[in-house]
Amino acid sequence: MELDAKQGATASLRLDKETRTITLLPAEQLLREFLLECAQSFPGLEIWVTGGWIRDRLLGIPSSDLDLALSNLTGKEFGTFLEEYSANPKVESRYSQKAAELGISGSLFTRFHIMKKNAIMSKKLETAGGRLFGLDVDLVNLRKEVYDGQTRNPDMEFGTAEEDAFRRDATVNALFYNLKKQQVVDLTGRGLEDLDAKIMRTPLDPMRTFMDDPLRVLRLIRVGSKLGFSIHPEAASCMRNAQIHRALETIITRDRVGAELIM
Repeated sequence: MELDAKQGATASLRLDKETRTITLLPAEQLLREFLLECAQSFPGLEIWVTGGWIRDRLLGIPSSDLDLALSNLTGKEFGTFLEEYSANPKVESRYSQKAAELGISGSLFTRFHIMKKNAIMSKKLETAGGRLFGLDVDLVNLRKEVYDGQTRNPDMEFGTAEEDAFRRDATVNALFYNLKKQQVVDLTGRGLEDLDAKIMRTPLDPMRTFMDDPLRVLRLIRVGSKLGFSIHPEAASCMRNAQIHRALETIITRDRVGAELIM
């Protein structure tokens, strides 16, 4: 989704090369303030922005889709709290006034869609998604994954930020943004380097990354092509591996392959 004209006009994509701190847009600043205020009700809760938003903003590409990872809550739990908290007339009035002063259009909050666990549908996470201050927000807990080699749907449990980063498809997609400290954190140790070099590299050994979820092969190609990045030689070699090809044919459905290619 594109930023609206007013936000786009005021966007500042400046980046401090030493600390890699992204300058937030007005709507993002207000979102941060609201989320940190809500987080005070949950001792020890850390909120991270993860995924493509960080990569794109560091590249100077506007993005209004934010994936938020929570250290000790499920997306469902925090999303439910956000709904209840924002429904307080005093809270809604206060943030609506702040949004108006910053020139942010749209309501404070639109109802979150809650995704509950469903073993039959292979839904193993309780997540939530909705819009805050005109931004698309998805909530999920930090997690680690265990694959059985028979499906791309792993068993999942709460994990650390580092475990969550290394389970991802590419180092440039594994950059985290600490919402409280307002700093980019490169937990794989290669994400920023690969971003500067325009390289798509897997956080772990590419054979392991691709066998855990063969769809990551297509994702690296799609994102790399979109950004003009090259595939790291080790990853490219694994993509030609017959075992990976068989996994793509047997584990991933045609519908899911098609959906990945047209994203």
